[in-house]
Amino acid sequence: MNYYLERKIFHLRSLGSYSDQNSEIPSKDEKGLLKLDSNENLQLPKSFIKKILGDAAESTDPRVYADGQREELIQLLGHHFNVDPDTLVIASGGDELIQGITSSLMTSNDTGVTIEPTYSMYRYLLKSFGRKRRMIRLSEDFSLDMESVRENLAGTDEVVFICSPNNPTGNQFPRDSIRELLESTKGFVVLDEAYADYAPESLVAMVNDYDNLLVLRTFSKAFGIAGMRIGFAITNSALAESIQKFAILPYPVSSYSMAVGSLILKNLDVVRRTISQVSETREKFVQELMQVRDVVVYPSVTNFVLIEIPELSSTFAYKMKQQGIKIRIVDWIANERNFVRITIPPIDQLKRVVRVFKEVLAQ
Repeated sequence: MNYYLERKIFHLRSLGSYSDQNSEIPSKDEKGLLKLDSNENLQLPKSFIKKILGDAAESTDPRVYADGQREELIQLLGHHFNVDPDTLVIASGGDELIQGITSSLMTSNDTGVTIEPTYSMYRYLLKSFGRKRRMIRLSEDFSLDMESVRENLAGTDEVVFICSPNNPTGNQFPRDSIRELLESTKGFVVLDEAYADYAPESLVAMVNDYDNLLVLRTFSKAFGIAGMRIGFAITNSALAESIQKFAILPYPVSSYSMAVGSLILKNLDVVRRTISQVSETREKFVQELMQVRDVVVYPSVTNFVLIEIPELSSTFAYKMKQQGIKIRIVDWIANERNFVRITIPPIDQLKRVVRVFKEVLAQ
């Protein structure tokens, strides 16, 4: 191996990876595992998804680039969110939008501000593109400390990433706090609402009041098609056009994926039923876990819960996986404390997950 190649490989490895950021336990064969680590919507009936996939296949021709499918998708999204379609940016998942913002919208003068603990993709991509980063910590109970936020904002030349509802803590920050944040900086505020469909409210309408606001949304969570890789941003029309043209690659989403997305939007009654099911199951799940000694379950308005446990997170997650249940290790959010994040299981798997959780802790 020549020296140049060695240096480049060393550089890539020095960046780390997204999976490194999340302390995942690698596995060659995950077939048969109940995946409760990635917050997908497992409540959507397979029969419903199968029909939508078939209908989308009938309506698309993979020999040609996507065109009409994008127009239909943004029109449906505009109607659903009550926004002008010109304010929408379509990308390959929310992560491509974050990548486009960090690589192209930001310059060497800008600092990325992350409010921690939060979605690790922000800091990973900021590091990958050599961007400066400033960190603001949430309060001990993971609420938003607005005094700390005000003290740590420069007021300009910055892009603030805030996830609300927050991943991995599960809580949604108050509307007034987000408004104060927007009014405290002339830089951009990227409000990641990947889990807002499960929450009491969305702040999408605030893009009409603030030119520096970008709201990120996804089809990967409540809409239940994570494998299709569709994300979108909502912002002012001038910024949306520029991001789509200059920060996102051409044809970022396949015609087939967009056809599937459009069919999901035409069947929102099914999606809404699963959202209600998640909410009901979450309450039952939380009530069961709160009865376990030395376990702390944090309030959540999402399709997952953050749990503090009395043993090493990696050990606990390994034991759960041995029992056929994969969960997410998130002990990086606080020193010398043990946290895991668990997706709300399908209702028919709830008793099993609770039983295994209790048995593993009792070992």
